[in-house]
Amino acid sequence: MNKIVIVTGSPGAGKTTVTSSAMKSGRYKVMNLGTLMLEIAIKKGYVKERDQMRYLSNEKITELRTAAADHIARQDGLIIIDTHATIQQHGRFVPGIPAHFAEQLKGVVGLIYVDADTEAILKRRERDTSRIREADDKRVLDEQRDLNLAILGYYSSHLNIPLYIIHNQEGKVEQSSKFFEEDLKDAFGER
Repeated sequence: MNKIVIVTGSPGAGKTTVTSSAMKSGRYKVMNLGTLMLEIAIKKGYVKERDQMRYLSNEKITELRTAAADHIARQDGLIIIDTHATIQQHGRFVPGIPAHFAEQLKGVVGLIYVDADTEAILKRRERDTSRIREADDKRVLDEQRDLNLAILGYYSSHLNIPLYIIHNQEGKVEQSSKFFEEDLKDAFGER
């Protein structure tokens, strides 16, 4: 049996950095949905690297996400899924976690949204040369944040689970990580 917390955030807010703090305890299985999907996509010959997945057809994305969800659902223990609520694709936003995905997983007990000030996100993304990202501006990032929170609010209500929001301030990742660990304990019923 498993319990799952889904962690999302604005791209560049520090979601993966904050989530990595949970791996240190060894109590949680941290799974990156994009990484699982990438492994499957490479095996199928759909892409060669991660940022190409953003441009796959909805059918292929759904196929990859479903296969990744099946893999996650077979895991036992306390699981953290690192993913995106929405993904920008050619000037539009597509769901990163559609309703059927959240329901397919079974055992989702909480949602955590990691965010940061828009200006800090833009600076972080400029410094991150490891990824090829859309050329977003402040308006687009603010729109995506609003959309992400609307989607997560829906899931929180629909699944009757809590939504936690962590503001990852510049230079305060340790503080954000502590908030994250406390939210995990609460969501997993350990507090």
